[in-house]
Amino acid sequence: MDSDSDKKKLDNKPEPILAVIDDISQINSIIISFWGKNSIYDNQFYYKVLKENLSYVYKIDNEIIAVCLVDCFHKEKQISIALLCVKKAYKRNGLGKSLLQFCIDNSIQKGYNEIYLHVATTNGNAIKLYEKCGFHKIEFVRNYYTIDRPPHNNAYLMRLGKGNKREKSLDDS
Repeated sequence: MDSDSDKKKLDNKPEPILAVIDDISQINSIIISFWGKNSIYDNQFYYKVLKENLSYVYKIDNEIIAVCLVDCFHKEKQISIALLCVKKAYKRNGLGKSLLQFCIDNSIQKGYNEIYLHVATTNGNAIKLYEKCGFHKIEFVRNYYTIDRPPHNNAYLMRLGKGNKREKSLDDS
């Protein structure tokens, strides 16, 4: 567990910066630090997602401290939040929530009207964050993640609610 002395307090949040191909190695390092040895994405995925110009990072002194990767499905006008990750030292500064909200707002401005994400069923902190941001669970997906860390393989599919109309969620069942 991280000690409080390992945490970095930010006086001001950095501005979101469009993620680019040159950021892949730093993004990959953040993912590996969270998931372990194996990255959950390959370079082909990074190239696809980054060329959409909807993924953003926070940087301090040219170091990525948070990333939100957004995958789009043009025909359906949908996006998927493929990854939201904050370096351990910078957690609890509101970076994840603010970067997620920025990417959602930016995507909506560009015409994407359905927003989804998957989250590990064991990641309680992320689930709480997503629910605070308006997402709700709509499906349980067994073995969604291909990593070999049961029970972390299972996920919830979550959807951002539309306006005041709330769709039926798993929690309503």
